[in-house]
Amino acid sequence: SIELVLLDKTGTLTTGHPKIGNFVCASGQKEDNILGIVSALEQRSNHPYAKAIISLAKESDVKPKKVTEISDGDAGVSGKLSGKEIIFGRADWLISQGVVISDDIQEVLDSSRKKGHGVSVLSLDGKSVAAFSFVHDDAREGVKEMVQMLQEQGIIVEILSGDEQSSVEAFATQLGIDPFICRGNVDPEGKAKWVEERSKARRTLMAGDGFNDAGALAAANIGIAVGSGDQVNLEAADVLIPGDDPRAIVRLLQLAKKTKMIVNINIAISVVVTLILVLTTLAGFNTSIAAGIAIHEASVFLIIINGMFVSTNDTGRTTVLVDLMKGLVNDLKEAFEVLFGANNTTC
Repeated sequence: SIELVLLDKTGTLTTGHPKIGNFVCASGQKEDNILGIVSALEQRSNHPYAKAIISLAKESDVKPKKVTEISDGDAGVSGKLSGKEIIFGRADWLISQGVVISDDIQEVLDSSRKKGHGVSVLSLDGKSVAAFSFVHDDAREGVKEMVQMLQEQGIIVEILSGDEQSSVEAFATQLGIDPFICRGNVDPEGKAKWVEERSKARRTLMAGDGFNDAGALAAANIGIAVGSGDQVNLEAADVLIPGDDPRAIVRLLQLAKKTKMIVNINIAISVVVTLILVLTTLAGFNTSIAAGIAIHEASVFLIIINGMFVSTNDTGRTTVLVDLMKGLVNDLKEAFEVLFGANNTTC
């Protein structure tokens, strides 16, 4: 009965391998020094942006600086270098922390947002000293098909991400999702609150892969952890879908609807057959216990076969029945062989 699907972006809809597009330092700053500071801040992070920075530092033979008191923030990470406070993260978060964005860094922000790229800014002692833009990774195989299939079922699809709003809107447009209903610049707590509010009006499903999605997964009517490895939060989610194919979400919904339909049909069959047997017996039409048992057991057999069709499509039902009959024949054959073999041994 899901009406709204909320999807995390990075790592869930994308391959999780963004690349650094632009790396700009303020005047008087050296690239190696900046890269050493940022790589030190991001060493313990499993975010795709952090991996891109650490990879660049290794390629450039730049060693991480000695940064202390590292702590996670709403949209980034902070620490101290030689007693000076350093912050690295989304620009709007840095501004809320009192950081002054210089004109050259602002130019990088404006340019990257127009292109739909993500941007992270580094500040030193309250002043911006560098900016990294990230060229977002490609959509996973099957993402467009998944979105289209969900929309064809009348389900609203939205993206909920911590990335820049401009990059979220650009990515949503590629997938055929209305960019105006997608939200970027959302921290983990904001994700949880947003999903909670949306769940008051509609039945919601939230899919994500990281621990920063844990609150949102728990707040949704159905939380789905997608992927595998350390990033996947199994405790907050109701369902785990291992692997990288997002179309499994659609398959899950289809199986749920089909299962519900078959269960309802089986209940109806059971109730109708029981009523017929009771009414015909009370009316005197059915006085044979053997006939009553046969009819009842036939309905049970029908219900079992109907339940076997949950995991098959309509074209596969014949195959299921053929396999069932083959199994029954083989089991009966083996049973009789054991029976007569035992009798012969006794004689």
